[in-house]
Amino acid sequence: MMTNSELEIYDTIIIGGGQAGLSVAYFLQKTKLKYLILDNQSEPGGAWQHTWDSLKLFSPAQYSSLSGWQMPATENEYPTKLEFLNYLSNYEKRYDFPIKRDTIVINVSKKNDFFQLETNNGLFLCKTLVSATGAANSPYIPEYHNAHLFKGKQIHSINYKCPNDLHNQKVLLVGAGNSGSQILAEVSKTTQTTWVTIEPPVFLPEHIDGRYLFIQANNSYLKKSSNTKSEKISLINIVQVESVKEGLTRGIYKDHKPFSSFYE
Repeated sequence: MMTNSELEIYDTIIIGGGQAGLSVAYFLQKTKLKYLILDNQSEPGGAWQHTWDSLKLFSPAQYSSLSGWQMPATENEYPTKLEFLNYLSNYEKRYDFPIKRDTIVINVSKKNDFFQLETNNGLFLCKTLVSATGAANSPYIPEYHNAHLFKGKQIHSINYKCPNDLHNQKVLLVGAGNSGSQILAEVSKTTQTTWVTIEPPVFLPEHIDGRYLFIQANNSYLKKSSNTKSEKISLINIVQVESVKEGLTRGIYKDHKPFSSFYE
């Protein structure tokens, strides 16, 4: 068994091989630093591998790119899950990042001047550490009174794949964001659905999508004023991708206030 003194010491270790981890790696590659990505997945794509089948980005390809390499134009305006996964895979190959797959970081501690990472594939040491694990590993399901009495099934959107899994069931969807609205659009075609939101949902005008959010965020970060007409937009507002537009024409987006308790 190797001792700490015999282990290779990396300048930087990145935990997570999704788009955030890859973006950091792109810039580290331009230096002489020795770095490594530890990824708990067996294939490229990070958490995108586990999202629902019909998921689409709400920005066109040119606004969904990682640093250094433009995402190729897609067949339709908004890239599909598969198109984005292919892009992430090709991005990895293009820059030949050092990635150790199927590696789960169990614990991180600071020993002297180094970070010590305990994983299922042994110990790793580094001088600096970047956490790019995202939120998919910690899905949040609100706690409700008497949840233990409920005889149905509760799942987070990370566990949802396609409407066939819920066919002919009564489904309550909680959440007024883009995920909730896109899932509601397809589930409502084959199930009896009810939509619960904390605040009334806000649908962005048809001409506004992720590209406007991108420009707004850039201008804010760079403290630049925009020449375009200022419109109040937010990341929590709903972008009218094709499925949402179709759902609006069917009148499915009737929101209800949250319930206070479960029963059987």
